[in-house]
Amino acid sequence: MAILRRELQKVGFDFASGRILYQQVDDISPGWADKNEVGEIIEIDFDHPILDFDFDNDYGDFGMPRFVAEDKDKIYFPCEYDGLCWVDWVYKDIDKYIEYGLTPYIGQG
Repeated sequence: MAILRRELQKVGFDFASGRILYQQVDDISPGWADKNEVGEIIEIDFDHPILDFDFDNDYGDFGMPRFVAEDKDKIYFPCEYDGLCWVDWVYKDIDKYIEYGLTPYIGQG
């Protein structure tokens, strides 16, 4: 089991400069939902209950909530491989990849 707040903290999300957009999904795993099965996209406060909701992030389920987040340097989003979920990110400034020395290849895990 996992909690989105903790998953964001693990990858260095800066709550002080950040914001999070969330999309509620009912009656289906968030990763399976299409445009007709999701709620409106809303910006949430950092005390929103979805950030502390315990979800299954193990193989076989797409339990991580649908979100996209940003802080001053990065964009964060859910990733999934065969149901295993984690948070990943990309730099906002594409030139950072020259410094970093590796372009993103999401799904690599």
